[in-house]
Amino acid sequence: MAEAAPAQDPASTDPDEARRLQQCAAKWIAELTSSEKAQRQWLERAKKIVRRYKKDDSQLVKDRRFSMLWSNTQTVHPAVYSRPPQPVVARRFQDADPVGRLASEVLERALTYSIDTQGLDGVLRQASFDYVLIARGQSWERYEPTFGPEITPEVPLQVKTGGDESTDPVFVDDGGIEYAKDEVEERDGEYFAQGEPYAPVEFEESITDYVNWEDFGHSIARTWDEVSYVWRRVYLSRKQLIERFGEALGKLVPLDWGPVEQGNRDEGAKLLKKAAIYEIWDKAERKVYWISKSWSSRPLDERDDPLGLDGFFPCPKPLLGTTANDTVLPIPDYVYYQDQAEEIDALTQRIAALERGLKVRGFYAGDIKTNLNNLLNSDNNIMIPVPDWQTLKDGGGLAGKIEWFPIVQVVQTLKACIELRAQMIEDVYAITGIADIMRGMNDPRATAAAEKIKTAWGTLRVRERQVEVMRFARDILRIKAEVIAEKFDPETLKLMTGVKIPTAAEKAQAQALYDQGLAQYQQAVQQAQLTGQEPPPPPPVPPEIEEALSSPTWEDVLALLRDNAKRQFRIDIETDSTIEPNESEQKAQAVELVGALSQMVSSWGPAIAQAPQLAPMAAELTKWAVRRFRAGRELEDVIDRTMDEIAKAPPAQPEQQQPPPDQSKVQAAVIDQQTAQMQEQGETQREQMRVQLGYAELEEERRANAAKVIALPRDREPQVSI
Repeated sequence: MAEAAPAQDPASTDPDEARRLQQCAAKWIAELTSSEKAQRQWLERAKKIVRRYKKDDSQLVKDRRFSMLWSNTQTVHPAVYSRPPQPVVARRFQDADPVGRLASEVLERALTYSIDTQGLDGVLRQASFDYVLIARGQSWERYEPTFGPEITPEVPLQVKTGGDESTDPVFVDDGGIEYAKDEVEERDGEYFAQGEPYAPVEFEESITDYVNWEDFGHSIARTWDEVSYVWRRVYLSRKQLIERFGEALGKLVPLDWGPVEQGNRDEGAKLLKKAAIYEIWDKAERKVYWISKSWSSRPLDERDDPLGLDGFFPCPKPLLGTTANDTVLPIPDYVYYQDQAEEIDALTQRIAALERGLKVRGFYAGDIKTNLNNLLNSDNNIMIPVPDWQTLKDGGGLAGKIEWFPIVQVVQTLKACIELRAQMIEDVYAITGIADIMRGMNDPRATAAAEKIKTAWGTLRVRERQVEVMRFARDILRIKAEVIAEKFDPETLKLMTGVKIPTAAEKAQAQALYDQGLAQYQQAVQQAQLTGQEPPPPPPVPPEIEEALSSPTWEDVLALLRDNAKRQFRIDIETDSTIEPNESEQKAQAVELVGALSQMVSSWGPAIAQAPQLAPMAAELTKWAVRRFRAGRELEDVIDRTMDEIAKAPPAQPEQQQPPPDQSKVQAAVIDQQTAQMQEQGETQREQMRVQLGYAELEEERRANAAKVIALPRDREPQVSI
């Protein structure tokens, strides 16, 4: 039984405000009662289905049942959901948008980290299981920051005077806020004041919670677009109430829910009791209320749009089974084959009774003294003595003394019941689509073409449910992406994603270094020109500086992420399939991408060699084509850089083709060359002749001189010099 609530909240001092709060609480308690009443029939039906699935009444019902509901659920659920989704964040129009590409990469990495660390797989398994079993599944997104120790910042101040020396100085901060003189501290000629203390955010999370099918509701509506508010119910202990709503309210809220029946007075059960708190998101007023139906004095809390989501609701459209256009409440699949399931249960009970009747029974004359039961109960290889053997033999033996119960009719009836039950099971499979899934099961002996046809047919009936689960997962990721983009601190995004993007300050520093190097190079060129030397070649730009100059900044990326309209215009968030991936299909996509690239390179290579001006067009066409391949997303950056380098590369200078030579000129050149050679040979011969004549003249002169010497008179006495 719920604890008694006080008549008035002692924290409310303003009568008008207290009246407003009481009216607000009364309004939402009435809305909650109306919403719960509207879905009461669905809730009761869902409870019965869950009990049937769990066989909670197996201790009360001794009759045998066929576990049709459990079998169907275990067959359909893996076909609908088998693995967590992987986020696919990309530019919406696949154009050249560096800021959009980096913003997409940041969001995709943040979502991937969130999926891997926060158990989204378990949430989707539970929600999809509810969807298959009772036709509705739901989740809830919440933003949870982790705060560090409280710090008090120092605010630098400036002195503002009116020009009059007698006037006391006025201290203001950068925002123009004035501070009193006693609040100001002077250090080294500078002035400071203590700012407002705050607890810095150390880490942030966007957490997806599973919402039990009993703890979710919404306004009465015909379609989901008409839903004006949604609510979920959570259960808080006294300690959690105090931590969430403060000590004043936390101690007053009644603990009105427990895991035991309301009439149980056990002291141990009272320790397990909690308060059922309703979290209501009102789309019309864009406000959130926390209400306890056992506390009508006021809402426990009310806030203005805490998340700022585009669709306001922190939950996606729930997974809904069969619905009509007059209500959002779904119809579970079990309802459509419940009659057949009950008939199958009846046949199962009859088959069990017939099986129990399959016993060897017979009649024999009462005047026979031999205990014939020993024949049926005896072990193998046992001889039983018969005292009046001759009498039994003269009476025709056992065949003449025993009349067996007609078991053939029981066997035939049992066989007919089994065949009828099998036919009814096939009818249920046809109703639910299980037969199509079974047709899609693999046969190792079948051909590849046959298996492909069977797989396509097997997913035909469940395809709609698979698409619904994929839509649900995509909506969860879109809500999560909105929370991350608009709430998360830049430092948190840097830690989560590890994307290397320069800040505006780092880019300005890189630009300054580049300008400094450029100025030094220009100075070196001017110096070389003054001295008449060859100017030096331009120095290469360091890769880190070139990358920083060509990359957008964190400020550019965050500006796009924070702007809801621009983010939706330029970035699209989808998921890959939540069903088991087809490895052969992925390989086929990879082979198709490689083949397309190879074909484009082989086609455009010779064309670019002949006409280099086609390189930019070939590069853009290649990038445009690769963006259309899912398998090319991981290679897109590398391909973009490569194509940009090809487009920016200077065109190769084509070789000058010499015109064909004129034959007459060739012959004249040959004649001139031969004439020159003959002239050169003649000149050589003449030179040799001149040399030979010179030698002859010298020899003649030598001979003449020798003859003159012989003709001179000789002195017999030698001449002695004094």
